[in-house]
Amino acid sequence: MPDLLHDLRTMIQGLINSKQQKAYIVDYLMPDMNGIETIRRIRRVIGEDAAIIVLTAYDWTDFEKEAREAGATAFVAKPIDMKSIAKILDQIFMDIK
Repeated sequence: MPDLLHDLRTMIQGLINSKQQKAYIVDYLMPDMNGIETIRRIRRVIGEDAAIIVLTAYDWTDFEKEAREAGATAFVAKPIDMKSIAKILDQIFMDIK
């Protein structure tokens, strides 16, 4: 498991550093990673140039303020379906134009 986590962190850091993504989808609760801290790290690197969507199986009202302050753009409840993600991405990208 440690090798998998190292590989995952390396992949995530590479994606963030490339600054080519228009949106990042982050799970609120990840093994050995805090969703809020992950959002903060992404924002430190990319600034406000991309959307960050938080996936969660929890009632996000408990942590929405902290997540938004960290840089979260939107929230999606699990289980998710592609229509939910597509709708939020459409809304985000309409706001950017």
